[in-house]
Amino acid sequence: MNEERSVRATSKILIALLVFGIAGFLSMFFVTPAETDVDNCISCPHENFLSNHVCTTCTTTTDAADFSKYVNADNPRKVNTVFYGRPSFEPRTYISNRCGMTVAVPTASCKRMAGSSIPPKYTCTYLGECLAEHSTANGHLFHDEMRCNN
Repeated sequence: MNEERSVRATSKILIALLVFGIAGFLSMFFVTPAETDVDNCISCPHENFLSNHVCTTCTTTTDAADFSKYVNADNPRKVNTVFYGRPSFEPRTYISNRCGMTVAVPTASCKRMAGSSIPPKYTCTYLGECLAEHSTANGHLFHDEMRCNN
């Protein structure tokens, strides 16, 4: 009788070890360690930021003005900041939901001219080479935090 209980107890222990072993093995494929947690919904750079503020073909303030008139053409902005070229970006680690430029790029501030029709006309001022950050949630440019060398 004691021998039968001993065999059952040993069997239960072996089954438990097997289950924990399999669970541990499977967790390597389905559980991501905290240090490497990545939210696949976060986009750096955000698509809205790129379409509203980055002009890959711009080299002058005239180019930036032409680019700005087609940003939200149905609901034009009063002011639009335009970054020239192809800036590189990286997620910020010191604050959540931020994406920032890694190198300063030529930048213009474009203001919609009063009374202009659709598409509106803009006049742009060169700001110098600037660094900026934007929201990874919606692409909003944090223009008050831009750093430019003019």
